[in-house]
Amino acid sequence: MKFHFIFWIALFLILSIISGQVYIGTTEGYIYNTEGQKVSGATVTVSVDNCNFADGCKEVTTSESTGYYIVANLILPKNGPLKVSAQKMTPLGLEFGSASDVANQYQAAYVDVIMCLPPPNPSLTQEPNSHDPFTTLDWTSSADKKGYATYDEFKLDSSPIVKSTNSGGKSMDVTNLAYKKHTWQVRTCNPYCCSAWQSSSFTVGNTKPNKPILTPQSDIGPQTITLLWTSGIDDEADTTYDIYEFGIDGGPNRKTISDAASGQVEDTFGCNFYSWRVKTCEKLGQQLCSDWADDGFIACGNACPECITGPINLASLISGYDEERGFRTQTLTIKTPPTIEQDIFLPLDVRYTSVNNNHNLLFKITSNEFTFNDFMIPVVVNNTARFEMLGKPKANLKPGTYTLTMDVFANDRQYFSEKFDVIVTKPLTIRIIKNFAKKWWWVFVLLVIFSIIGFFVYRILKKKYFKDVSLIEKKQKPKKISDTIK
Repeated sequence: MKFHFIFWIALFLILSIISGQVYIGTTEGYIYNTEGQKVSGATVTVSVDNCNFADGCKEVTTSESTGYYIVANLILPKNGPLKVSAQKMTPLGLEFGSASDVANQYQAAYVDVIMCLPPPNPSLTQEPNSHDPFTTLDWTSSADKKGYATYDEFKLDSSPIVKSTNSGGKSMDVTNLAYKKHTWQVRTCNPYCCSAWQSSSFTVGNTKPNKPILTPQSDIGPQTITLLWTSGIDDEADTTYDIYEFGIDGGPNRKTISDAASGQVEDTFGCNFYSWRVKTCEKLGQQLCSDWADDGFIACGNACPECITGPINLASLISGYDEERGFRTQTLTIKTPPTIEQDIFLPLDVRYTSVNNNHNLLFKITSNEFTFNDFMIPVVVNNTARFEMLGKPKANLKPGTYTLTMDVFANDRQYFSEKFDVIVTKPLTIRIIKNFAKKWWWVFVLLVIFSIIGFFVYRILKKKYFKDVSLIEKKQKPKKISDTIK
């Protein structure tokens, strides 16, 4: 054996010298199968790790009748890592294997390789796309061709591998699947090697419920109403609930109810536009919601559950006069805030009295800067009505004094048409800054004047300082030798 090895080394050295490429790295060993038999005629590939040369990094040979192989002329440094692979087609199929090692101090390595015949690839049953986050994945694995015991390795997405023994029909229950695409893999192994991974994919999907169907609510006077709707349907039969919202359109403190049921009872008052909407949502899973189903209506009347309190600022106090009977028959009072800031709703506290219980009173506000809903009172009870009208400022309303007009009609007869003023101001922070600048502008001017004076004084003092320093340096400068001799 020693002579045989020396012969091959010498032969490779001679050939390397002839070709001009001389590398002294060598690798030898034997090729075996899993039964411990030496395999002849196997294709053997030796690769040096981290080698960037075209030649000497990878060499291919064939194992001898004894299963022995040897490769020389390798760029294999001391303690350098390398990999040896071997394969051969047999009547049962392609057997292959590999092994890794490192070279010794003489740049030589001895590496044996065991080739293995992998078990047949398992057969996976295609899983259909569904909505169900729980499912069972099925596959079938075959027995090993050489009779070795086998087991399967199962993997779903990036989860850990799960082993399953024996061959034949298999199944794996998976739960809590996310709503996305999933990939699962299976391979069959014997004690020495494994088949290739076989993979398949499926998607667990989810869609949002359909939008609820609202029963339209018509315009009404002030009263208690019941709002009805039919909940949206989830096509995948998920359990759902409804979210309900109600209130004056654009107003504060809108009511929101989760898990609401159709038949919501609401009280309406004043003369306002009310809006309401409902959407249907899933209770589990992704908790998707449908689009909102919207509806709106106007409610006008004399009910006023919340009236303005505080000192009255009378923008207008006007009266109707019965000339024949010599006394006032109607009185109208409009209370406005002293001022309102930009983009803030304008509330009007309106009080109306009459010697008679008028019917079908209509209050209208005319303005180019504010938008008001008309306020209608079907019947004035006890000769008095008090209510609030809420005005919405139009976009980009500037500060200033604006004149609005209120008209009052009863059975198509006009009783009042009076004007009143509303003062709109900038927000408080802007007013504070503006007032400070207006009141204390002279402080800013003085600071600027003192800064200019200080700058010139600094320049004069600096110039005088450098002049004095220059005179001192001249006096201290030593005289020349020639001047001393004179």
